[in-house]
Order: sequence, then C-alpha cells, then structure tokens
Amino acid sequence: MKRSVAWLLIFGMLWSLWGCKSDPNAGVYYGVYVQTNDGVYLMEDYFNGENYLELEGDGDAALHIHNTEHELTWKRDGEALHFNETGDAFEGRLSDGVIVLDYMNWGMVLTFAKEGASVPETTLGAENNAVTVEEMQEFWNGDWYGWWYISEGMGDYAASTGSWWDCAATIEIGSDARGTIVIWDEEHPKSTPLAESVLRIHEEGGGAMGIAMSGQGSFMGKPVYAGDWLIDPSMAPYANLVEINGYYDGGGRDGFFYVLYLRPWGQLWDDVKEANNPNVLPDVLPKHYDWYVGALENNEHLPETIG
Repeated sequence: MKRSVAWLLIFGMLWSLWGCKSDPNAGVYYGVYVQTNDGVYLMEDYFNGENYLELEGDGDAALHIHNTEHELTWKRDGEALHFNETGDAFEGRLSDGVIVLDYMNWGMVLTFAKEGASVPETTLGAENNAVTVEEMQEFWNGDWYGWWYISEGMGDYAASTGSWWDCAATIEIGSDARGTIVIWDEEHPKSTPLAESVLRIHEEGGGAMGIAMSGQGSFMGKPVYAGDWLIDPSMAPYANLVEINGYYDGGGRDGFFYVLYLRPWGQLWDDVKEANNPNVLPDVLPKHYDWYVGALENNEHLPETIG
C-alpha cells in the first residue's frame, strides 16, 4: 500500500512537471516592433542587443531588452496576459503566437512573436504610410557634404566649445527602408570615420523625406544607440539640409554636445551665403566651401579625405 502511494506521488509530480513544460504558450518570443507616439519601429533598430521575451511553464518569465534582463512572473486569462516585475504589474495580450505588451507604462507598446508567427505591421496601426520607400531613397541615398561643431564642451572639452570642421557622409538605404550612414571629416578619413550608424527611415513625418533614426553605431569610437539620432529634414531652415544632434561621452565629467549639418553633394549653399549671419546657426558656410564649389565645377566626386 505504501509503495502504491509513493508511486502515485511520484507519478503526480512527473505529470505536474510535464504539464508545466507542455504549456503551448511557453517559449521564446522574439522582439519585432516598438510603437511610440512618434511611430512604429523595428525593435532591432530601437534597442541594442538581442531582444526577446521568454515565458516559462512554471509562471516565471524573462524579458531581455536593451542588453538588460528583467525577471518577471506571468499568468494568462484567455488572450490577456498579466505580468509582474518586483511588485509592478503590467498587461499584455497573446494571440496566434504574438504578444503585444504595454511594458511598465513606458509610453510604448512592444510586440514579440514566436518564430514563424505572422505579425502584420497593421497590428500596431502603422498602415497608411505617408511616403513610399522609393521617395525616401531618392532623398537620402548618396553623398553629402557640410560641417559639424562642438556646441558645448564639458571638463577636458570645455575649451573646445565652438570648434568646427568640414565633414562628408555617404548614406545607403535599401528597399526595406534600412541602411547605413558613414561620416568623416578633416581629421578622420572615410577609412576610419568620425561616425557611422545603422539608419532606419520612417515614413511618418518628414514630408516626402521621412524621418531617420539611428540604430547601433559609434561617434569617435563611443557608442551611438538606437534613437540617439532623430533626423527630421522637414524641421530644417533650408531645403535639402539635415541636422544631426548628439552627445559624446568622454567619461566622468568629460564630454560634449555636437551638431552636424549636411547637404547633398552637388547642392550649392547660396541661400546660406545670402543670409550671411554667422551668429545664427546654421547660417554658416563650411570652412572649405570655395574648394567644394571648385570640385563641383570640375565634376569631381566626393573624396574620402576632407581638407
């Protein structure tokens, strides 16, 4: 009799363990989209590292996002998911292998999906894009020329406030509205650039040009993260001008804010020249503008070194 009870207990434990592991909703859901008030972005462009949500059959879960792991608990009620992280509750929904999560009231919606699940962008209301990819490619793709400066330096860079250099860039955007930007200047040739980053062009906003957002990249060897650069040409004071703002962290109290102004290679800056107001940015010509005009007159291509 005792042996029978023991076997029943063991069988019950094994059945319980098997039942937890066989939960069809358990498993890894990979990051797909991030929706903010500004639009819908691919999660791999918005957050660094691998981004996924893992549901375990025992009610535990792990959210890996932006190179950070968050330990969660979860329960399911129909399609509704209830999560908790160290006492903070938030909600999500699960349907056909897709989880849409309002995480910690960040003001953004995160979409995760099991491998093979179908996730239309319309799930997040991203239909009716303002412009086509072809229109955005026509504006962004190609060579650019301009200048950049240190708008405010701190610590060891305080004395560099106002320093400026000519710069150039190449942008390549593919049919999926994703691509790269490489930037070089007088001290950094294209082979060892000043900056480079993944770019994602978003259709909403920016008129016929869209809005560009950085993915993973670098500036002077320090990381540029997803969303550090938000480039909206429709906000520029001149046509065909893009402005890039960022911060270089030199460590401790050392660092500086920087601004880059770029126009397509071949674009004359007569409108800026006529403004002739060096006290209002960006009403300043690049340092080597005369060289630039001469290069255009000679039908020269953008060089891989500046100056």
